[in-house]
Amino acid sequence: MKFLLLALVSFLFAIAGTRAESSEYRLRIYSDEAHTSTQAEDVAPGVLTVFVVLESTDEAEVPFATGSVFRIQSSAGFTGVWLDETSSYTVVGTSPVGVQVGFPHCVALPTRVLSVRYTTFGTSAPCSELQVAEHPLHVLWGIDCDFQVQVTVGEKLTINPNATCSPVPVRETTWGRIKALYH
Repeated sequence: MKFLLLALVSFLFAIAGTRAESSEYRLRIYSDEAHTSTQAEDVAPGVLTVFVVLESTDEAEVPFATGSVFRIQSSAGFTGVWLDETSSYTVVGTSPVGVQVGFPHCVALPTRVLSVRYTTFGTSAPCSELQVAEHPLHVLWGIDCDFQVQVTVGEKLTINPNATCSPVPVRETTWGRIKALYH
C-alpha cells in the first residue's frame, strides 16, 4: 500500500500543471521550532535540527498546498553532516539529494514540510549556509490544491552569521530561465 501511495505522489508531481508566472510559495529553513530564526550557530560539536517550512509569499492570503519538491544544498563552509529527516507527510527521497513531499489533502500554509538533523563539529565557517534549492530532476516548486505547479522561492539558513554575511537572498538559475521571465 505504501508503494502505491508513493507511486501516486510521484505521478501527481510528474503530471502537475503549468508553472505560475509569479511565486506564491516560499520554502524557508528555520533553526527553531517556532519558525522565527533563519540563523544558527555551529560553535561546538552537537546536533543541529532545522525545519523546512512551506509558506505563502502573500501575507494577506492563506493559500493551501498539496506538496513540494526541493533539496537542501550546503555551502562549502558548512562542515555539518546530514543525519536524518522526519516529516508528517509522505516523503520520496532525501533532502541532500532531492525530496518530494506529498500532503494527504489540501493543507493550509504555513506548514512544516521536513525536520532535518545534522551532526555539527563546531568548525563551520562564518556565513556558511543551508539553502533550499532545486530538485535535480525538477525546478523548485510547490503544488497547489488544483495540482498546478507553483514556482517556489527557496530561502537560506545562515550558519555562524556576522556583519559580513550577504543580506540579499540569491537563487541559483540559468540564463534560459531568466530570459523566460521577459517573454
